[in-house]
Amino acid sequence: MKTLWSFIFLVYLIFAVSAQDRGLAVVAREVAGSPNFDVGKQYAVIIGIDQYQNWTPLKAAVSEARDVKRVLAGNYYIDEFIELYDKDATAANLRRLFSQTLPAKLGVHDSLLLFYAGHGYLDSASNTGYWIPVDGGTDPENQDRWFANSQLRGYLSAIKAQRVLVLADSCFSGDLLNTQRGPMPVVDTAYYRTALQYSARQVLSSGASQTVPDQSEFGRELVSYLERNSEPLVDALSIFDHIRKGITQTLPLFGTLPGNEAGASFVLFRRTNAQPPQATLETATAPSATPTMTITRAFGSLLVSAAAAGTLYLDGKLMGDLTAGENAKLDSVEVGDRSLELHYADGQVEQKSAAVKQGQVMNVSFTYGKAPPAALPAKTSDMVLVKGGSFTMGSPSSERGRYNNEVQHQVSVSDFYIGKYDVPQGLYESVMGTNPSHFKGDSNRPVETVSWYDAVAFCNKLSDRDDLQKVYTIAGTNVSCDWSATGYRLPTEAEWEYAARGGPAATSPARNAIYAGSNNLDQMAWYSGNSGGRTHPIGQKAPNALGLYDMSGNVWQWCWDWYGNFSTTAQTNPSGASFGDRRVSRGGSWFRDAQYQRSAMRGVHDPQYGDSGVGFRLVCRP
Repeated sequence: MKTLWSFIFLVYLIFAVSAQDRGLAVVAREVAGSPNFDVGKQYAVIIGIDQYQNWTPLKAAVSEARDVKRVLAGNYYIDEFIELYDKDATAANLRRLFSQTLPAKLGVHDSLLLFYAGHGYLDSASNTGYWIPVDGGTDPENQDRWFANSQLRGYLSAIKAQRVLVLADSCFSGDLLNTQRGPMPVVDTAYYRTALQYSARQVLSSGASQTVPDQSEFGRELVSYLERNSEPLVDALSIFDHIRKGITQTLPLFGTLPGNEAGASFVLFRRTNAQPPQATLETATAPSATPTMTITRAFGSLLVSAAAAGTLYLDGKLMGDLTAGENAKLDSVEVGDRSLELHYADGQVEQKSAAVKQGQVMNVSFTYGKAPPAALPAKTSDMVLVKGGSFTMGSPSSERGRYNNEVQHQVSVSDFYIGKYDVPQGLYESVMGTNPSHFKGDSNRPVETVSWYDAVAFCNKLSDRDDLQKVYTIAGTNVSCDWSATGYRLPTEAEWEYAARGGPAATSPARNAIYAGSNNLDQMAWYSGNSGGRTHPIGQKAPNALGLYDMSGNVWQWCWDWYGNFSTTAQTNPSGASFGDRRVSRGGSWFRDAQYQRSAMRGVHDPQYGDSGVGFRLVCRP
């Protein structure tokens, strides 16, 4: 009897798999418009790491990875899963997976979806990102058992599969891809017909060159969309377009890897026996003698923030307590005009209205108790005159370690004014009408999540407001600088480092200190060792010899310069390379360790992107 049941089960299994293959093949051939189209096998690699041997443990990476696997297995055609969680996700196993296992399995018609959730790291000297395996070391000097994005690019570019999609939920994952920009294409029958015929190498990352929270919005939105989707086909661009609308803490990116052909795209096929998506419709059925009527209700989301703590009500319904400076997301809010109230402990009530739109996240900010905007910069109060002079720019080899882009050389600079503080959120919002910062709640926190282009635009608007000559001429991404203008601008690298070292006001020990004003980092800076994982209001640490605050730590500060090699000869008022693809930032930040807070440390960032560790301060001519 046991043998008979085993045989029956085997026949059932063979029939079920054949039915799945036959159903997928039929759909794929219809979409491709060819009776001979071979859709191949669908593989999914799922990697999630919480229990690191050397790095801070994560709380949600494994559960997120398992959720992705669950929804793929239940709703989409996947022939085989390969899963690596925690202790199995070693550097050796990852390399074996990409160099041996996958090349042996994948054929020229097959598809591969790769999902990774875990720690990431960015080496700012080489601008290279890494995935950190469970046994990865923590020393950036030797990068022991790290898995470089460039290595992954090489593996995936060489693999035989026709379609590859990487879903990377880790810090600095945006370094992996060639960024895709431009409008969404029309996703129709013709689009899918082309998408299936060519080779796709695509990446969807949770963030650019930035940190990503442990409790990931990216993973939540990805799983939610794949569960709710009812379309028979889902391509990579559609996934990106849907989930990015629900992400507020990072900047998701979509891009390609070498080997991607124009018009190609990774495609998921929804199983014909998949569980129906969670209902978003309420139906009212009339008696059988009359037609059936379906009433459609649409929903969106609200992202609510408050300057002071209070109790939140939506349309008169109690929603819960809201903490000052934190964001609360209200999902499944019906489309239309909604009324919100925040009740404060002192008896005050603040009212707001919001127009909720289908599938979108609308922002609502309560401002009661908010400090007034920071004072405008003024040459007599919030800015410090730095008398010109000469100094040794860069760092000795004993200090810079592997950072060979800090070669010492002599530089002379002219007089200039520089802000005592990083530009605070209150000032930025009063000038630009918006606050892009991740860490809101105090107008005196430094503004962050600003691109280099945002910073120069702010400089011009503030110059207009103060009746000063605008420094920058801006035409899209082409920006030129009039050094003789009286308005506000970003410092050059040379000006920034001269000021950080204290200018002519610094004594020899301070001028040659590792950090901006001292060798005592905790005294001078908010960094990974004391920041508590966030920015802090400006001016709370000790100033340097010029009375400048937060020159080390809190947030990186944009400079004018394109990144390039230092000159080995003496220079006067240098302004960096004449062209490039990355702009320089200086000063380190709240999430970087001590090495990055040095006065000579050179950060590099894509000027089109900002993250929660990047802000700026102002300079102007005397």
